[in-house]
Formats: sequence, structure tokens, C-alpha cells
Amino acid sequence: NHDTMIAICDEYADGRDMSWLWDVDFTCFSGSGVTCVSGTRAWDMALRLQYDKVASRNVNTDLEEDVKTFVNGDFSSDAKNAKRIYCTYTAMLRVRSTLGQIASVKDVGVGK
Repeated sequence: NHDTMIAICDEYADGRDMSWLWDVDFTCFSGSGVTCVSGTRAWDMALRLQYDKVASRNVNTDLEEDVKTFVNGDFSSDAKNAKRIYCTYTAMLRVRSTLGQIASVKDVGVGK
């Protein structure tokens, strides 16, 4: 079993236009649902998942706090579940930074 988090941001490097969300088939998540949806465009993503009949829980725009809660298993029915995070580029940078505060994450030198 695994838990899934999707983090969507719309900063300059990601592009501001979120219409691409509608080009993606998210039905692969319909069985397990999405444990957490986060980022500046969390509500856009949650709406998109709803159209594909994918259950999404814990929708919030506070990405850093959500990453910590997700990794600690507080959103999950089983804290031992493997974790998967799908994200846009700038969300990934923020996720890596937050993960670096709670786990050993290799510094890839991005943004320096």
C-alpha cells in the first residue's frame, strides 16, 4: 500500500496556465484516491481530480506543513505506507527543502 500526495504550484518556472491539468488522465488514482493535495493550486487540482472521480482528502495550500504531515503519516490510516509525491517543478524544490529538514535528502545545488 502507498499514500499519494500531489503538489501543484504556478510560479513562473511552472507556468501560470493550469489548463494542462485537464489534459492529464488521473483515473489511475481512482482506486486508492489521493491522500493529500497541496500547493498554491491545490484547489484547482482537487477540482480536476473530482472530475475523474478520484477521492482527494486533505486539500490545503500550505505545502511545507502538508509535506511534514504527509511524511509523518498523520494523513494516513497506516503510517507505515510508502509515500509518493507528484509535483510541479517549483513545488518539487519546496518539497525537497522541507524533506531536508526532516530526513536525509541529497543537496542537488538547485537555486544556488
